[in-house]
Amino acid sequence: MSVSLVQVTEIDPPQGAEPILWRLLTTHLVEDAAMAWRMVDWYRMRWTIEQFFRTLKQQGLQLEDSQLETAERLVKLTAIAARAACVVMQLVQARDGRSAQHAAIAFTHAEIDTLQALLPTLEGKTALQKNPHAPQSLAWAAWIIAKLGGWDGYPKSKAPGPITFRHGLQHFLSIAHGWALRNDESPRWLQERGIHEAWPVAGLPGTIHVDNGADFRSHAFERACRDNGIKIDWRPPGTPHFGGHIERLIGTQMGAVHLLPGLTSSSIEEGASMMPNAMRH
Repeated sequence: MSVSLVQVTEIDPPQGAEPILWRLLTTHLVEDAAMAWRMVDWYRMRWTIEQFFRTLKQQGLQLEDSQLETAERLVKLTAIAARAACVVMQLVQARDGRSAQHAAIAFTHAEIDTLQALLPTLEGKTALQKNPHAPQSLAWAAWIIAKLGGWDGYPKSKAPGPITFRHGLQHFLSIAHGWALRNDESPRWLQERGIHEAWPVAGLPGTIHVDNGADFRSHAFERACRDNGIKIDWRPPGTPHFGGHIERLIGTQMGAVHLLPGLTSSSIEEGASMMPNAMRH
């Protein structure tokens, strides 16, 4: 294996500080200074990458607590958690207001409207208890989300971290969904997410009835239900008749699906006989 060595040396370090000395090995071909600086820039991103995985696995989202047993389900859960981890990191990085980024990079227009409506309920009477950031900036949104997550909001307090933002974001998203339903904004909410079908659903269930599959016994599932005030009612062990109506529903649905045009069946031999001639060749 061929590798290239890029060495970075700090020429004028601050007084009393040890100069930076990096020796970076890479399998990328480094033929000029521009490529060498690209390797340095990539290496400088290592802290952001470490923060992403820390947020994903340990600080707030606890992906490693999942008890999902199949790779397919774990990949789906990771994709959802990765999106949430990115938003949490955006809020952490924007909390000091120096980035001047707009809240729209992390929130929809409807969610920004909800943030605006929540702000007066979170601010105090004194200047120190007010949101100090430009309205509708990402830092402004981060201040609100952190307050929802339990932060006291005072400038001298410790800055909110990933766990605080995670709790605040989860609380906020539940509020935002309810706000959209209250203002009959559900069509707009769906359109912003690329959903163009009817969605006759509102609110959260009070109780979810489930069997004893590993996915319903996972820490992630129990925590999500607990955080959203949803009670879990597990089927008693050894009582398959408890799920008879659900099995009948699934059986009826699958029976109807098998009558639809374009069925290819689960058998390769049967499926081949159902394919149009043009597709067989």
